[in-house]
Amino acid sequence: MMLYNDEELLTILQPSNNDISSGSSLTDSDNESEHEESSTTWSETAFTPELCEFNDYIAGINSNGVDFQSKELECFLHFLGDDIILKIIEFTNAQHQKFIRRCDIRVFSRLQNWREISVAEMYVFLAVTFLFTRNKHLTIEEHWATDHLLQSPIFSKTMSRNRYTTILGLLSFALPGTDSGHVLKDILPLLQHIKNSFRSSLTPYRDLCIDESIMPYKGYISIKQYIPNKRNRFGIKLFIMCDVKTKFIIEFIIYCGSRTEIDDPNNLGITGAVVTNLLEGLTDENRRIYADNWYSSPKLYQYLHNRKTYACGTVRLNRLKKAGAGNFKPLKKGEIHALYNKPLMALKYKDKRDIYMLSTCHTAEFGPTNKYNRQTGLPVMKPEIIIDYNKKKGIVDNTDMLLHSVQCIRKSKIWHKKLGLHLIDLCMLNAHAFFKIFHTNTSLADFQLGVIRQLIEKYKAPELEYSIPTTSRSTSALRLAAQNLADHMPEYTKGKKSRPCFVCQHTKLHERRRRESRFMCEICQVTLCIVPCFKIYHKQNEF
Repeated sequence: MMLYNDEELLTILQPSNNDISSGSSLTDSDNESEHEESSTTWSETAFTPELCEFNDYIAGINSNGVDFQSKELECFLHFLGDDIILKIIEFTNAQHQKFIRRCDIRVFSRLQNWREISVAEMYVFLAVTFLFTRNKHLTIEEHWATDHLLQSPIFSKTMSRNRYTTILGLLSFALPGTDSGHVLKDILPLLQHIKNSFRSSLTPYRDLCIDESIMPYKGYISIKQYIPNKRNRFGIKLFIMCDVKTKFIIEFIIYCGSRTEIDDPNNLGITGAVVTNLLEGLTDENRRIYADNWYSSPKLYQYLHNRKTYACGTVRLNRLKKAGAGNFKPLKKGEIHALYNKPLMALKYKDKRDIYMLSTCHTAEFGPTNKYNRQTGLPVMKPEIIIDYNKKKGIVDNTDMLLHSVQCIRKSKIWHKKLGLHLIDLCMLNAHAFFKIFHTNTSLADFQLGVIRQLIEKYKAPELEYSIPTTSRSTSALRLAAQNLADHMPEYTKGKKSRPCFVCQHTKLHERRRRESRFMCEICQVTLCIVPCFKIYHKQNEF
């Protein structure tokens, strides 16, 4: 396992040439860790690459539990099943124990009424979190607002506000107190589970796209990055590899600065090492890789070709010069100049700017695009390598665009909570990719809504007739009530003075907002009406 220092890890601060037809400028900065051999000979003698066919029969879904009869929830639970949910529950309960041992909890704190989370309750918690994206409010508490201008009854019917916020505050994705020395130790169990489930669920088809993605985060963390041409410019960077045909995320690596764990036994540099680590176990099968100029280099493409893997992408001019392929002619708009060094083809194309391409699976022939010349009415012609690249290079950006409208992450200073929820969003995205294989006309928004509805229907407990808030000072006594109901008898309040009834004050039993009583429970020390509040109060056992 080789670790790179900060000087070797190139931070992407320039546009990565994601759309080579948009006119965005390419950067000539290079990865200092790469050393291309300049002794190779390039010429203008063209050749046709000898391509081996990819066997489509080896690709497809590997799971026997998902088929055309599977519902939305079954696809989602394939990636986030009971096994990882039980671990999250264990970690969250352990976080509560750690917190109460270290802190002096106040008398009226919600943590006084804590009870261990069940599997069904955790799934309902996730359903409510997903539902936040479909009901926008400024704060979490506003989702439970009683104001008719803000009211959303589904939240109060599904889970109480206090219970949700308590679980959210203690939510953990790793066992508290464990110090493995890994920068991602706070989400490591969830991260490993999700990466394994992604890799084992689908064998990718021929075309793969590699690009970087940003999980939005503006808080303080040493691994935070800035990429100006992304939808979210600040945040935690992920290197992602997607299957072009299904848009399924096959593999991803979270960038951790100098502590990023990447193997580089072939001395390809950090950019080449990212590609080879993402492709681990998928080479030697005649696949095609599409990547932008941050990853592309002649040395990497030659290595991939030796492993029966073809590659195509934009490339930086200084990397071509290091490999001896920088002697391109000045061009006019629409012209090309290609240099060859079998199996590599380096191509310069003049559009709004100079574009440099590198490929082991294309020729320099022109082909028609989907655009038409307004004067002649004929299709606009471009090199086939650029047409093919433009069709397949934006899959990762497309997944970011899809996820932006339905992601469940919210503003948070705790990075591992936000990153953990982002990983759960990736599970939702891949579950939708699974579902679309059998139901092609389903959008991600409709799929997510189906998952939410089925989670609530399956795991939500039956509604109680009345709900007493859990922040009451008497909840600890109320727990005893369910066990010893016969010992709870009414008595007069002190001085036989009337006081507000607890049940009337917190429920809508009466039209009046407030009703007083001179009676109280001698054990619970709570003022209650004899009928019917005394019975209601002692039957309530959900906190």
